[in-house]
Parts: sequence; structure tokens; C-alpha cells
Amino acid sequence: MKIKDVTTILLTGPCTNDPHLSEAIAAKLSQHGRRIAPHAWGAGAAQMQNLPCGFACPNTVMLEVAPAYGPLHSELIRDNLVIKDGYVLPPEKPALGIELTDETISRFPFVAGSGEFNSVPGKVLST
Repeated sequence: MKIKDVTTILLTGPCTNDPHLSEAIAAKLSQHGRRIAPHAWGAGAAQMQNLPCGFACPNTVMLEVAPAYGPLHSELIRDNLVIKDGYVLPPEKPALGIELTDETISRFPFVAGSGEFNSVPGKVLST
């Protein structure tokens, strides 16, 4: 498939893995009049990392937002993800806009071997 054959590209992973690569890909697609929709199905920090990437690319047409978060994700994001009239607003805090406090760390301790993939409301996983 060639760039000229598609209208919208779903960027999977690059925004959270390498924002500079994402901007380069988006710029190349923009030169061809193509739109992007960054994929951001992940934890709170991954979601918040994806937002600046999407806003930095002029050809972004959609930002993916998970429909529901677990308590850890909600606590990290707090009120920094603002959606108004169906539109995600640019973050106002610097960096990712999340706060990892000592209280959060004690409430949600890392459990070695628990795995990355755990069920949360809106994303129930089964084996």
C-alpha cells in the first residue's frame, strides 16, 4: 500500500514509544494530504503522553481516549484530561500533566510478575 492510497493512518505505538518518530511520520503524511489518528490505548501516563504528540501534528483528526480507567489511572490523570463538547483540550500542565505522589505509590504498589495486562472498567481481560 502506498501513502497516496489511504486517507487516514492510525499511528499505533509511535507516539508513546518515540514522539520524534511520530512527528516525522505525521509530517511525511501531511505532505501527502493524509490525516493521522494516534492510537493510545494504554495506562494513564501513556494516554497523557499521546496528547501532546497529537496536538503537535497539524494533520491529527482524532485522539483516542479510553472509555474508562481503573483507579490508578484516574488518580494519575486527575483533572488533566479535559474533554469539552466532544473535543479533547490541550493539556495545561507541563510535561505529561500527571502526578505520581508517595501516597499513590503506597496505594498502588508494584507487584512483580503481576503483568502489564490487568482488567479495568471498560477493558475486561480474560484468559
